Amino acid sequence: MIALRAAVVVLLLAAIVAVAVGWPIGSWIIGTTAWAQRNREAAGTLFVAVYVLAAVLVVPGSILTLAAGYLFGLPLGVARTTGCRARSARRWPPGRAWHQP
Repeated sequence: MIALRAAVVVLLLAAIVAVAVGWPIGSWIIGTTAWAQRNREAAGTLFVAVYVLAAVLVVPGSILTLAAGYLFGLPLGVARTTGCRARSARRWPPGRAWHQP
């Protein structure tokens, strides 16, 4: 079991290094930022959808919160994140009740 865990950790680290070295992540971030500046409404709507999906899939929202501040600036980023958290909070109790034994 320990060998399996070690193998999984090594494979994950190898995948992270391969992505960091091989993929043009920096140009993707620059392109996404430029698109978000040109299309504010569409970018905001897409961001809210991704944030709600991340909340439903129990993905930590700290990276998305930082991305909101970077893409939309501090005031609008805080507003988008607050709206996303409010929407996600409304969806949490029904989901929790549904998964109760």
